[in-house]
Amino acid sequence: MDIITYEMISLAKKGDAQAQFDLGLEYEVGSDLQQDYQKAVEWYTKAAEQGHAEAQAHLGDCYHYGYGVEKDYQKAVYWQTKSAEQGCTKGQENLSFYYEWGFGVEQDYVKAHEWLVKASESAGVPKRRGTWTYICYKNRNKKIKKLQRQAKRQIKRQSKVM
Repeated sequence: MDIITYEMISLAKKGDAQAQFDLGLEYEVGSDLQQDYQKAVEWYTKAAEQGHAEAQAHLGDCYHYGYGVEKDYQKAVYWQTKSAEQGCTKGQENLSFYYEWGFGVEQDYVKAHEWLVKASESAGVPKRRGTWTYICYKNRNKKIKKLQRQAKRQIKRQSKVM
C-alpha cells in the first residue's frame, strides 16, 4: 500500500466524506486496493450519509446492479435522487434513465426528459471535440430530443384520458 492510499484510509476513518468516497471508489475499481464491492458500499454509504453527492450516485449504482448488496431499485432511486437534487450530473443522468425505463419508479418520459436536461445543464458544454466528454454531450443532446418527443406523446395520452 502506498503512502497516498494509507493517508486516504486514515482520513476516511476520521470521517472525511471525500476520502470515504475515494476509498469506496478504490474498492469498487480495484486499482490500488483489491476489488471488494462490499467494502465499496460500506465507504460509499458513510460518505453518502454525510451528503456527498458523487458517493450517493455510486451507491445508487451499487443498489441498481447488485454490487456488494442485493439489487434494490427503490434504494437505487433514493440515492440517485439525493445525488441528482444536489446537481450531480451522474445522479441526474441515472435518474433520467430510471424514469425512462421504469426502474424503481413509474415510467415517466416527462421526468426522464427533465432530469436529462438538468444533467446537460450541470455538465456544461465540453471545450474539446473528440473527447469522451464531448461524445457523451452529443449523445445526451440526441437523447434529450428523443425523450422530449416521448414526453409530448405521454402528455397527449394523459390529456385524452382526462
